Amino acid sequence: MSLDECGILCSRNVSCTAYANIDVREGGSGCLQYSTELLDIREASETDSSGQNIYIKKPTTNNLIHKKKLNTSLKVAMSIVLTVVMLGFALILYAWRRKKKSRLKANKNKKQDSDLPLFSLSKIIKATSNFSIHNKLGQGGFGAVYKGVLDEGGEIAVKRLSKTSKQGLVEFQNEVKCIAKLQHRNLVKLLGYCIQGEEMMLIYEYMSNKSLDSFLFDENNSLLLDWRQRYHIINGIA
Repeated sequence: MSLDECGILCSRNVSCTAYANIDVREGGSGCLQYSTELLDIREASETDSSGQNIYIKKPTTNNLIHKKKLNTSLKVAMSIVLTVVMLGFALILYAWRRKKKSRLKANKNKKQDSDLPLFSLSKIIKATSNFSIHNKLGQGGFGAVYKGVLDEGGEIAVKRLSKTSKQGLVEFQNEVKCIAKLQHRNLVKLLGYCIQGEEMMLIYEYMSNKSLDSFLFDENNSLLLDWRQRYHIINGIA
């Protein structure tokens, strides 16, 4: 096999890195192909009769084009992925800032939405001993109810909106305004409310004797009311 034919075979072999004729002194009777990386190639001396020429394979045009296309495709893919990630992050950041801005704006104007006093969260936390389980009075659809004692000495009942509730800030403020308009001497008095961050609470006057339903519908407590007292209660409600 001639040297040219050996070179053609090497060019067709993807793993071929270099080639040479076997037994060059005899005119070359075979083709030797190298498939490993050539770490050290030295040119034999002209006086060294045992020297053998090794021909390094040159990248073909097709290989160069294929490699160039592959590099271009990788760059395009990476650019697209990076763009999508950055766009997604920007959208999330925009939505978060918009929600935060809306909440801050609502909190800023909440004093104008109701004539009721606004309690600070720190004051409620102190009054309820950080919503201690020992101060918990019950649990309802609105959320948990806690007993609290203010610094001034007044006792309060705090209805804390559950974090799993679907009620939003606007709905809560509308409820506060609605309850404020329904103040009655025979209804538990709404003293104020608290809105701070995700915390939304209604502050009521604490009823040491509990609510009326505990006397009307409880088997034991209902015996404490005679018909004269029941009639008096009905007149008061009417």
